[in-house]
Amino acid sequence: LQKRLLDGLGVETPASGTSSGTPLLPERIEALVVKCTEELNSWFVSAPRFPATPLALADALARAEHPLLRFFTAVRQPQKKEAFLVAVALCLQSLRQRFSWMRITEPVLERLSHDLQNRLFFVQNKGPVMDFWFTDRMKKYNSEANARIAAIFAQPGVPKLEPLKALILPLFPQNEDGPGDWLQVDSPSKVADVVLEWLGEGTSLY
Repeated sequence: LQKRLLDGLGVETPASGTSSGTPLLPERIEALVVKCTEELNSWFVSAPRFPATPLALADALARAEHPLLRFFTAVRQPQKKEAFLVAVALCLQSLRQRFSWMRITEPVLERLSHDLQNRLFFVQNKGPVMDFWFTDRMKKYNSEANARIAAIFAQPGVPKLEPLKALILPLFPQNEDGPGDWLQVDSPSKVADVVLEWLGEGTSLY
């Protein structure tokens, strides 16, 4: 019980033979932010296929309610804070749209969604701002991607779409005449991963 209480407070458990542990609140908060971000992103990429089930999301969102995550703004790197908020927003939005049926199969998701929005996306005198904030982030990312594409095409040398074509073609279903014409993309996919990697070559934005 003592170890669980100390863990919840972000304090190291005292080592054997020592009188006290070392408070590591900033490091503990950052570790929790990174872990929750990875867990939520992993769920979103795989859902609704097993093991990315409604119950798994409920567990991940419950862990995102860790008391120390109220202080996620203490994380020093803005990218980590933003990545955490985007991961939460993506999952919460998916529960209102693509995966709305999950709120029926796992009713606790309704409460968790409400609580996390109020905890992470509530601004005094404005109320919940998740939708506005998320839309603004998506516009920012799209603008950065457009600027990156323009920069790539402005470079001299070989046609820049050829390397991308070579990476994408193997991902399409094969038929007797070669790659198929259509690929179903209704969720995060390998195609999106390849395009993102292509955009990220030579830049730290991606």
